Amino acid sequence: MTTEQTKFSHDSLQDAQTIGNYLRAVADGLAAGKLSLASSDDELVLEPNGLLRLRIRAQRAQHRNRLALRISWRERSSVPEGKAAVLEIGAAQPADKS
Repeated sequence: MTTEQTKFSHDSLQDAQTIGNYLRAVADGLAAGKLSLASSDDELVLEPNGLLRLRIRAQRAQHRNRLALRISWRERSSVPEGKAAVLEIGAAQPADKS
């Protein structure tokens, strides 16, 4: 039986710039094929490869907003799970306050 860490969880309150830095680090790790997640005594290293599934969900209800990103893949999988879909994500322009 392996003693390798298989789960990682982190929950904190951060400003948008810090979260942007975390997301850029995730993007760099995905591009490099090795993603290391660490907090206190927990660490998990993932090695994304092949086709990855991307799920994005956004919601705005009353004064609460939510954006959920989920990336998943199978280890050592040579069978594609689906084809890539076109997705556009961009920064919205601030509203003109004049």
